[in-house]
Amino acid sequence: YHVLYDDTVDTVVSCTARHTGKTMTNCLAAVIACLQYRNLHCLMLRRITKSAEQNLGQELKNVLELMGMPSQFWYQNAENQTIFANGSMIQIGYCRLANDWEIHKGSQWPLMIFEEGSQFKEVQYMGLRGSCRPSAGCTFRPKKVVSTNPDGAGIRWIKAMYINEETREPRTAYLNCDIRANPATLERDPAYVSREIRNLPEVKRRQWELGDPTAQEGSFWQITNDIKVRVSIPPFARFFGGVDPGWRDAFAYVLAACWTDDGRTRIHITGEVKRTKLGMAQQARAVLDLEKSIRGHKIAVNRFSDTQAWDT
Repeated sequence: YHVLYDDTVDTVVSCTARHTGKTMTNCLAAVIACLQYRNLHCLMLRRITKSAEQNLGQELKNVLELMGMPSQFWYQNAENQTIFANGSMIQIGYCRLANDWEIHKGSQWPLMIFEEGSQFKEVQYMGLRGSCRPSAGCTFRPKKVVSTNPDGAGIRWIKAMYINEETREPRTAYLNCDIRANPATLERDPAYVSREIRNLPEVKRRQWELGDPTAQEGSFWQITNDIKVRVSIPPFARFFGGVDPGWRDAFAYVLAACWTDDGRTRIHITGEVKRTKLGMAQQARAVLDLEKSIRGHKIAVNRFSDTQAWDT
């Protein structure tokens, strides 16, 4: 994590396979930074409170003990803080609900570390990043660190903001590796890959073994001209809509008609919308305009979406 000290980098993003030591690496980087800089305040976040307290708190303690740090130079208090003799501090926090980020509003955190970044919603991250700024008496250049596996509900905004080269924010260092990048974890459990990874579905295997951010469910389904047909939609057909709301590189809506004919259930895609950078009201209007374009039908549409997509 030498990039933490690179003044040309504002954000470090590591999207890797499972079991590559991301948590320990983040804890080690936070401890070293706090030892090197006086009055550095570091915020380490997980989405769930219990995970933050148990996982990060214990890993920080393990790192300090492995480094042989005498206890008189640091201590952990009841507020989930690790305090150093030079005035630096690591705060363990959480952000479970959409508005939980507001508890850090007005604070200064030169170093912000997001553990399991794909568990965070974009609205949480965007609110929190506003607090990534210098603390009094600290010369550390503010940095954000986002570590994640290439799955989870938030991987879409992480890909758009930091992984995709075309939409990546400037001054971003992107790191990617497969499960073999950390031999120590495999030496401790040599059978891990064959036991837990190899028999998974292909997409999940690529995510967890290779750290492949392009491996996503549904990403291999493509509608080509040779499977398109013209059909007459009966008046008793039911309509279903799939909504994928977003802001940066993804807003999509697919409308399908479903009916039974001669004992066969037929499902036909009757229209779709794919747009970028629309506000929520504009996305809703695009959906309604598509639905109104189905001639001859006063349709009632059953719309579906990932529940996490609307927690914004």
